Amino acid sequence: MASYEHATYQTKRQLADALLQIMEKKSLQSISIRELAEACGINRQTFYYHFQDIFGLLRWAMDDEIEQFLSERAEWENWQQVMLDFFVYLKENTHRAICFYNSMDRKSLREFLQPEINKIISMMVEDRAEGLNIRPDRLRFIAHFYSVAFASVAENWLIDGMKEAPEQMIEYLSFVFEGGVGGALERARS
Repeated sequence: MASYEHATYQTKRQLADALLQIMEKKSLQSISIRELAEACGINRQTFYYHFQDIFGLLRWAMDDEIEQFLSERAEWENWQQVMLDFFVYLKENTHRAICFYNSMDRKSLREFLQPEINKIISMMVEDRAEGLNIRPDRLRFIAHFYSVAFASVAENWLIDGMKEAPEQMIEYLSFVFEGGVGGALERARS
């Protein structure tokens, strides 16, 4: 069974890599399933076995990249380092990030990014809340609030051409998050 899952993952990864490579030359809307299948040496039915459409493949590619990003940072020292890594990753992969952004509408991108960012922010909030007696619903709300804010900041930074250095973005986020999260947690104590 493990070899089947590995083969499935490899096929999906091959399709995702081909999609990302082709997206460097043309828009997502102008890429055909046939073109992707030919680039991977598979037939169209193999594509449809794994994905409903190109948007499904794009979503999987984004999910897979973020999952790899987070798994590489499973043991994190502080949220600033994880977020700095995230901004550096976006900056180093500007073309890919812009391709993702241009291939989805703003609402779809935010709906995709926000839960992933929520994982990072939730870790930060739970870490800061350790030892405090705070109801779980309040912790979830605080994490959600800061996740939405961070996703919007990251999205705007991307749209505006990533003019600020990643380190500058972390500095800005730090002075908002550090006092804000700590204060919110203190006021949320049961």
